[in-house]
Amino acid sequence: MSDASIDRERRLQRVVYAVIHEDGAEPEVLIARDEEGLNQAVALELIASTDPKRLGSHLTAIRDALMEGRWVDALVDWMSATGRTVDVFPDEPIRESVHDEESIQLELRLKSIFGPFSTR
Repeated sequence: MSDASIDRERRLQRVVYAVIHEDGAEPEVLIARDEEGLNQAVALELIASTDPKRLGSHLTAIRDALMEGRWVDALVDWMSATGRTVDVFPDEPIRESVHDEESIQLELRLKSIFGPFSTR
């Protein structure tokens, strides 16, 4: 159980997410179950919802890329036009709480911080 945080065996459900940054504003986060869902959310809720006036000379290229399903091209042009950045994390495990206090205590004792080289 001590390797669960890394999930090498890929037993946990996965999620993909994007963090949208703009200078001076709190980051926004889009979360989806899979990459296609995230692509669609970014296309619909972020890129296509942008005021066309903000996109300047990139408008036609962004529209074309969206209509052709070239999500990455649309996103790159959108970032160039708006000055915003999007970091995508494509494969993250979803963790759940452990409801049993004994299990938590046992799991903690198996972690590195409680190993033989720690001072207790």
